[in-house]
Amino acid sequence: MNIILYNYFQAFLHPFKFNGSLRNQREKEQNKWDAENTLRLAKEGESRPETLMGLSFVESVGVSWVFAILRALYAFFGLWLGKYAVESMGFGGQNFDSKKMILIFQIGQVVFFPLMAWIYVKFWTLLIIFFGILYDKEEQSSEIADEILVSSLSTNIFLAIPVLGGFLQKASSLLFIFIGLRENMKLGTLQSLFVVISPVILFFLILLFGASAMMAIFQSF
Repeated sequence: MNIILYNYFQAFLHPFKFNGSLRNQREKEQNKWDAENTLRLAKEGESRPETLMGLSFVESVGVSWVFAILRALYAFFGLWLGKYAVESMGFGGQNFDSKKMILIFQIGQVVFFPLMAWIYVKFWTLLIIFFGILYDKEEQSSEIADEILVSSLSTNIFLAIPVLGGFLQKASSLLFIFIGLRENMKLGTLQSLFVVISPVILFFLILLFGASAMMAIFQSF
């Protein structure tokens, strides 16, 4: 457990060094395997040894889940504090319908946090694999994407900051993906930037396609 926490905080505090060490470790394993193959043929059924990872998806989500719970506790405390302030001003009989919705939303964020993290990782993995093929970096692109995204989950530490934690987490996760693409996948600056902003471009392309389709339907009548 101590090793998991150490790696998690190292990924957060030193993203350049952490991603660089993952790349170096993978290249070292690859070079070792290539050197062994020059001396002998691989035995029947033998495959290339898997590269050790700094963090697994389950480990990273497990630690991040704690910060998601902490964010929910902040919300519950804020609701209680707001209720106390309203009652102290003599408005105790006033009912806030939105309070229940906020509670349900916060509980849902905690319960479905692993699922949302899995969707986040899978979505970006597909994008990184696609651009890996596009940029002629398809070798081990799936493994590299997994390393980058699992490491970026460490940005959930920002959820420990009240109010601004959610915004900081989302903004920093994009920065960590950019750093991972530069240091782990060894893409150029512009290439990495284009990968990071590609969801925005994809979103506007979908909107443009939808608007064009709607206009074509209306013009057909």
